[in-house]
Amino acid sequence: MIYAAHQPNYLPWLGYFHKIARADVFVILDDVQFEQGSYQNRVQIKTPQGPQWLTQPIRHKHPQTTADVGFDTRVDWREKHLKQIRSNYGRAASFHRVFPLFEQWLNEAHGEKLAAVNISLIEAVARAIGLKTEIVLSSSLNVTSSSAVRLVEIGTKLGASVYLSGHGAKKYQNERDFQTAGIALRYTDFTPGRYNQLWGEFTGGLSVIDVLFNIGLDGTVKACMPPLRAEAAQ
Repeated sequence: MIYAAHQPNYLPWLGYFHKIARADVFVILDDVQFEQGSYQNRVQIKTPQGPQWLTQPIRHKHPQTTADVGFDTRVDWREKHLKQIRSNYGRAASFHRVFPLFEQWLNEAHGEKLAAVNISLIEAVARAIGLKTEIVLSSSLNVTSSSAVRLVEIGTKLGASVYLSGHGAKKYQNERDFQTAGIALRYTDFTPGRYNQLWGEFTGGLSVIDVLFNIGLDGTVKACMPPLRAEAAQ
């Protein structure tokens, strides 16, 4: 059984959903420490002026897990983000089909806690593009270890045989920890292909909503599932 894991980022890029698509179980790390300035509460979309941040306003006390981080309720960030999206994607090929869905997802992502809202949005996108991967919260697994060893313990509790990781994690993951637990460590590079996109020269690494509005639900699932380029850890 293959598993992958990641923090509950806000409307993450296509590579996030690639990992979900390639795993049997995807673990959302909702009980890890919140990182200020990360993608946990912000993401970029494309505008006529170039990439622009969509940022969820938060109230954060260090150290604090993502699950405990609350929103700054003085700001109606949902309506603000909907207006930004209408303004910048109104001309996109799939806007009129996708926007009502997106508005529903955002309105149904109730609560004033960052992780809960972002998990709801991730699950909504995954369902909409037909991904069948089981999604599990790390907080439900009673994991006690920390850092990279935490990922090994998660795999052990799941009874997994393979951990699918991004190459960026090589700098802090110890292959021996996975080997000792009987888990094969595999890395995958994901480079999304170019697609028809508004506003000039193609820009990669944007929120999944850029893909959804430009090429639709069917196009998005095809884009996040190219042939797997994974290699065993050396």
